Amino acid sequence: MAKQKPTLNMTRPTTSRAAVAPQNGKAKIVEGTTRLVVDMPTALHRRLKMKAVESGKTIREYVLELLRENGLA
Repeated sequence: MAKQKPTLNMTRPTTSRAAVAPQNGKAKIVEGTTRLVVDMPTALHRRLKMKAVESGKTIREYVLELLRENGLA
């Protein structure tokens, strides 16, 4: 059985919007950010978190680094 190519389902436009990032207990607006939510198996999340911790980074920092290394950020 042949593997199907994944499709991009965009049911609504994605727009860059300001995000609220807490800083010193107060909210700070960060322009041009978009939140990404990814559902993944618990075991994979655990391994991802361990890799991030081993490299001294947060999951966010670790994932953004991987994206940069692959020319996506």
